[in-house]
Amino acid sequence: MPASVPTIAEHDALAAALAVLESRVTALETPIPPPPTKTLLTQADFTYLGSYKIPNNLDAGGSLAYGQGFTLRRVAGELRFLTFSFAGNVAGPQLRLVEFAEPAAIGGIAQVVLNVWPDIFGNGWNHGSRWHSLSWDEIKQKL
Repeated sequence: MPASVPTIAEHDALAAALAVLESRVTALETPIPPPPTKTLLTQADFTYLGSYKIPNNLDAGGSLAYGQGFTLRRVAGELRFLTFSFAGNVAGPQLRLVEFAEPAAIGGIAQVVLNVWPDIFGNGWNHGSRWHSLSWDEIKQKL
């Protein structure tokens, strides 16, 4: 059976399809530029401003001496610190989550406890010899 001759409309449609395919092949042949390189931070990128003092007895129900976990969050523009306080080798929860206000000046002493959560792990969980870390997710507003 002899091949039929395409109509002008069919010819134009085939030509348009071929042009699209050619443009896609050209796009595939174009090399993808490498991702921008990231610069590693160095000591020169940081400026030491000072420190705050955090008394061991800031939380009356426990001690901050062991320094387990530390993170920051902002509440209504105010910087707050969160850390664990160790209540001692007692029955029930041994770790309390303590939130305290930023001292008024660099070098100042933290004095204002804003919140204490005595059993954040639930069910009086006893931490044993485990070490813990804290991280505040500002976007999700979750610890």
